[in-house]
Amino acid sequence: MRLLLIFSSFFCLFLPLHADSQSQTISSPLTQTEILGRLALGDPPSYVGHLVKIRGLFFSVTPDFLRRVREAGGAGILIQRLAAAEVPRSTAPPSEPALEHLTQCAAAQHVADFEQAATECRASNDENPQSPWPILAALEEHGKEDFSSEERLLLIHRAVALGPNVHWAHTLLAIYTSDEAEKRAEYAKASSLLPGEEFLFMDLFPVAELWQRQTSQFQITKRR
Repeated sequence: MRLLLIFSSFFCLFLPLHADSQSQTISSPLTQTEILGRLALGDPPSYVGHLVKIRGLFFSVTPDFLRRVREAGGAGILIQRLAAAEVPRSTAPPSEPALEHLTQCAAAQHVADFEQAATECRASNDENPQSPWPILAALEEHGKEDFSSEERLLLIHRAVALGPNVHWAHTLLAIYTSDEAEKRAEYAKASSLLPGEEFLFMDLFPVAELWQRQTSQFQITKRR
């Protein structure tokens, strides 16, 4: 899945301005879990900082949260925008779940300690079972080896149910489902969450499907 995240990070950096205003209509303010989850998945800090600017925050930033973001690889414009973010006024921010394992998941990914990342990403899923981000982080670290096809698909379906506006959950479901009707529907949903970027998905899917076939072959060889 790391190959997919490289592509995701690449085209996220080049989202055109016209997509921002459209995306705001379907995107809620960022939570602490989403910010740390995106860093765990490899989203560039500059892109997460861009999301802070266009979507705002659903929480008040504390020194402890800034510490967590730095541990997770956040720097530069992301830290600046978080530190300068206004306190949410329109609605009472939700209580955030525990973030310790998700922080350590992202921190381990950032320094390429993949053994530690595997432990922490899986633990973050137990720590916060109501969010799609720990599931996606666990799939990123474990997806090639630890999950069977059936387990992976169940987890992706759960991520979609928990995060109906998370484009990566729909993208992964479109890649891994064998149901052609579901594949097309999920592709359409994923592309609608990044308006104007449909051509990027067209380029991404052949590469992603090739990666999926290679991963499946690797798992078969490993079992032998």
